[in-house]
Amino acid sequence: MPKQSKLKDILLKILKDRTLSKKQILDELIKISDKKYSDKTINEALFKLLKEGKIDVVGYDLSIYDGIKRVQSLKSEGIMFTSIKQDLIDIEIMFKNLDSDEPDIVKNSYYSLRKIFMNRWSKIESNDLMKVDHDIETIYDNLLNYINTQESEVKRNLIKKYAIAFSDKEESDKILLQLIELSKLNY
Repeated sequence: MPKQSKLKDILLKILKDRTLSKKQILDELIKISDKKYSDKTINEALFKLLKEGKIDVVGYDLSIYDGIKRVQSLKSEGIMFTSIKQDLIDIEIMFKNLDSDEPDIVKNSYYSLRKIFMNRWSKIESNDLMKVDHDIETIYDNLLNYINTQESEVKRNLIKKYAIAFSDKEESDKILLQLIELSKLNY
């Protein structure tokens, strides 16, 4: 296995079910790996994972500047990363988390689902499966609004359908297109 692929697998393992700054990722990497990776190699691996839609940037950790009075530049060590779950169950849980009372859980689920949706949408667009009149952000928000306007039993069934549509299952493109058409009735 090439060095880059192995590093990407290690980074995904480190980020599994967690949100960490690059500094925290480096600390974890030192603990679990006997190899030394250059900063350039780590940045390349993180960027490839971002492009592949396997991780996402979710914030910035300002604590790396503790004790510094005048900040003159942003450090990449403060960038916060999280893994993007694309298993059917994980996606369904993220949809259910949108009803949480904890704002951070709602926010993380919203942005993770949005990232998954954007990746799915680029695949649909690249295959010329559908053209839409609205911007993609509006469509995503309308999909979520459509779910939230339904009765609990219908909502539960829709969440299961959306989880399939957002996953990498074979029929997911077709289901996502159907759900987009269905949600268009609301706007």
